[in-house]
Amino acid sequence: MKVLLILSKITSYVKIKHNLSKNQKYINSIYKKINYICCNKINKQELYDISILIPMYNSENTIERCINSIINQKTKYSYEVIVVNDGSTDGSVKLLNKIKTNNVKIINQSNKGIAYTRNVLLENANGKYIAFLDSDDYFNGDFIEKMLSKAIKNKLQYVKCNYTKINQFGKIIKKSEYTSYTNINDLDCYLWGAVIEKEVYRDVSFPEYYWFEDMINGICILPKIKSYGVVEDDLYIYIDYKVSATKIQGKVKNYKNLDQYFLVSEIVRNYNENGIKLNSIQIDKILIELGPMLMSRTRRLPFKIRKAVFVLACNELKQIIKKNNYVEENILIRSILNENFISWNLYCIEEKIKER
Repeated sequence: MKVLLILSKITSYVKIKHNLSKNQKYINSIYKKINYICCNKINKQELYDISILIPMYNSENTIERCINSIINQKTKYSYEVIVVNDGSTDGSVKLLNKIKTNNVKIINQSNKGIAYTRNVLLENANGKYIAFLDSDDYFNGDFIEKMLSKAIKNKLQYVKCNYTKINQFGKIIKKSEYTSYTNINDLDCYLWGAVIEKEVYRDVSFPEYYWFEDMINGICILPKIKSYGVVEDDLYIYIDYKVSATKIQGKVKNYKNLDQYFLVSEIVRNYNENGIKLNSIQIDKILIELGPMLMSRTRRLPFKIRKAVFVLACNELKQIIKKNNYVEENILIRSILNENFISWNLYCIEEKIKER
């Protein structure tokens, strides 16, 4: 056991009482919450076997490679490619317009952000299945053929493939190692590298104007899946740039990093208002989001803010645990129930170190 984990376990038994209203008032003075409405107008039509959905913003250096990795595939399945241009100011659209194929549909909009863009993609998708593909990434091999063969032949709602993460210079950073025996709870929650039945997204939308919109996948989408499978082939190439929106979000002193807490809170509020109980898988995901992920994404903020949002997170989780009769116990849960910031922080740091 690591030193940090030992210290976290020891300190987690120490109960500390914080002033909830005082911390709530402080956070409200620096952050304006955005209401999240958890619904979506998905397209009911199923004119294709799959819709490949690409959000694009200033991708002139990568969009051709991205599109070619789709249209150069050989497959018996019907597909469409939908690209939503989110107000690009470079030559991305000009390059797209040069592609001579009826399979690619381009939707132009003013800059609205990634969550809004994903909702537009879902609203326009005409496939039975969908697959998200980031505009700087690309498919490797016969993604459509292999993924849909697995999904359709086995009547699966969700299929995940392995991926390779490389940097902008082509150096391999990581390779996933999923097998047909991998439990769905052990799969990553990334939107990319998977095909999923479009119907699963009914009544779920991406949170517009929030950061960390992919949180929806882990809390709202994957727990709904009743049938899933894994294609062990390496079919998705993820490009990890040193400068990207995701990296900047976690590394700047921006109060928008508090979205990490408030988005979880808004998701839970939507469930409560609709009389829907959270299941144990969803609560496990929420614990990760309000544990290691919250610590990581707020670590650049001043100590006073980090501690205050921790108190809010503890209150949120206590209510979730009580309302949904969640009975698991571990260091993280004990740290939260006892409102022990030091123990919580040590545990979360150790968990993030494990990921490296």
